[in-house]
Amino acid sequence: MARLLFGLLLLALPLAACGEGEEATTQRGAATAARSATEASPRPERQTGEQSVEAFGTEAAGQERAAILAAERSYLRALGKGDHAAACARLPDQVRASLRQLVTGRLKAKGCAAILPAVLAPAALALARAQAGGEVRKVRVEDEQAFVIFRAPGAKLWVLAMARQGGEWRPTTLVPSVLVPDLGAQ
Repeated sequence: MARLLFGLLLLALPLAACGEGEEATTQRGAATAARSATEASPRPERQTGEQSVEAFGTEAAGQERAAILAAERSYLRALGKGDHAAACARLPDQVRASLRQLVTGRLKAKGCAAILPAVLAPAALALARAQAGGEVRKVRVEDEQAFVIFRAPGAKLWVLAMARQGGEWRPTTLVPSVLVPDLGAQ
């Protein structure tokens, strides 16, 4: 809220300066006083990426949690097996469309199943196999978005973003992202 107020005040400042005479001076003075008060107030601590993702929404439970995890595991298993057609079938339409934008020519015409192995690193398949068996730590959900946070080799914590499309949960990224790196492994 303080940032929003500060931003609005900064936007109003140039407009106030365009006025004439005493009114413009009064408006500038009020904006400066409000900005000083905002800057003097204690700022909330910034959350790390980990804290932000782990605090997202609420912890999924019951059938919703099961559906999110089934979709996450199914995608990672398909990717780990090198079954690119099955992996692509589990991706949302927007992700498949984005993949087509990455390539040109004949590969673009062949579709997701041909593009996916071309854009993924060779190690992605082995890593996906290990991630499919990872230890789930949290499943955070809010409305149509979710995050599966898990432990697997290569990082202390991984996260796979998910979205509900047509009533089904689907990964919104090609591979999980490192949430907390394993600095001891380097």
